[in-house]
Amino acid sequence: MNSTNKEKTAYEQIFNRKPSIGHFRIFGSTAYVLIPDAKRSTWTAKGRKMMLIGYDGTRSYRLMDEETK
Repeated sequence: MNSTNKEKTAYEQIFNRKPSIGHFRIFGSTAYVLIPDAKRSTWTAKGRKMMLIGYDGTRSYRLMDEETK
């Protein structure tokens, strides 16, 4: 909402649609990060368990490794 239009947000006024919020997740939730093939051996796990602590940029997540902090 803004002072000129109490019905729509600034994003809705510019793009004529509601913003997508489907990529939002709950802070503190568990996330798994994929380890690329080049950085793992045959019997190594394919991912690491981390915790969501925020967002970085448009669609990037900020994650914290629970083991190493």
